[in-house]
Amino acid sequence: MTPHECNGDFAVVNRIQDSTLKQQAFQLMEIKCNVCHLEKSASNVYMLENMELFAKDTFKQVSVNKRMPKGKEVVFLDLDKKILMDWLKTTDVKMD
Repeated sequence: MTPHECNGDFAVVNRIQDSTLKQQAFQLMEIKCNVCHLEKSASNVYMLENMELFAKDTFKQVSVNKRMPKGKEVVFLDLDKKILMDWLKTTDVKMD
C-alpha cells in the first residue's frame, strides 16, 4: 500500500514511511557495513530481522564515537547519515 492508497490514514502512512526508512537503512548497512562485518564480525551482520538489536550500538559507533565505518574505502555521506538517523528515530531504542 502506498501513501496515496491510504486515504489520509496517518497511522498507516507513518508505518509505510517507517518501513521505507528501515528498507533504506538496511540497504545502506548492507552496502556500507556488511562488507566488513561479513569478513570480520560475522555475528554482527545486519539483516532486516536484527537491525533493531544493533540500533543503539550503531548510533553510538556512527554518531557519537565516529568509529564506523572504518577505513577510508567506505564513507558515509551526509545523506547516508540522515537516512540512518531518521530510521533510528523510528525505533523504540533510547539513544542516550
